[in-house]
Amino acid sequence: MSKKTVITVVITFVATTILWVGIVIGLYWFYYGSEPPFRVVLNHPAEVALGSEFAVAVAVENSSDEPATLGSIDIYDSLLDGFELVSSRPAFVGVEDVLNFQTLWYQTELQPDAPQTFTLTFRATRSGRHGGQLDVCTPTEVCTTVYATIAVGEGG
Repeated sequence: MSKKTVITVVITFVATTILWVGIVIGLYWFYYGSEPPFRVVLNHPAEVALGSEFAVAVAVENSSDEPATLGSIDIYDSLLDGFELVSSRPAFVGVEDVLNFQTLWYQTELQPDAPQTFTLTFRATRSGRHGGQLDVCTPTEVCTTVYATIAVGEGG
């Protein structure tokens, strides 16, 4: 191999490596580089009876200075193992099962400092303590994560 060919190969390798590193850093910044624009507060019962329906209020406030879109609320399977989602108010525009969570699609624009409550109604389907996370996300999956633990008793 000639000296010129070796130099060309090395320069091509270095340039390609720099390009891929730049793409990875850019994608990371796009998805994870910004703070989520939402403040989220959960309100739910600590314990419910097996078979009963109950509400989980997800209060979401846009803490930025500009309108922000709530793209989805993701509910992880560790929480859904004990409950069945019955309804949502306001209604979601789509639902999707993804790996180990269920995504409720909303695409709701939230004005700055104007909280909106999303009320999720569940039915308790299995006794025991069930806990997991809910992610409140923008359309680009910049999320605020909150946790819930709810005990399900045998009821009466």
